[in-house]
Formats: sequence, C-alpha cells, structure tokens
Amino acid sequence: MTTVAATAKCKSLTALSNVNVRKSASTKSTILRLWYKGTKGCDIKGVDGGSYKNACGIKSYHYWRKVNYRGTVGYVPNVCVKYS
Repeated sequence: MTTVAATAKCKSLTALSNVNVRKSASTKSTILRLWYKGTKGCDIKGVDGGSYKNACGIKSYHYWRKVNYRGTVGYVPNVCVKYS
C-alpha cells in the first residue's frame, strides 16, 4: 500500500533509450535491471556520481537520477531520461 501511494505522487520520467538501472551512480556498479525505451518510472532525486561516456548521445557527463522503475530503486544517467 505504501508503494502505491509513493508511485502516485512521483515525478514521472520516461526512458529515452534502453538504459541500465544500476545499484549506485557508477557505470562500474551492478546492473539491477534494464529500463526499456519509452516506458515510465519515478524520479526520486538527482545525484552527482561517476562519469559516463557515450550515454544516450552525450559524449561525457556525471549527473545521475535515483529512480524507481517497476519496483527497482537504482540509478540511471540523467541524460537518458526526461520528465513526462
């Protein structure tokens, strides 16, 4: 019941491409699951983390989003999602 309430109040994000949801804000972190292009998840907060290269058309960047995608809480490159 708590999950449903939290999901209803989240800021919705849409994946711009297939993207790995990771355990921490690093490309070396464990992959928890794949977030599929065009599907929605919930934004939790933005975080500064490890650098990533060639993610979703961006050569290099270091800002990540902590997200909840279908019950999995993890991190994705900020440039791979947009508010929807």
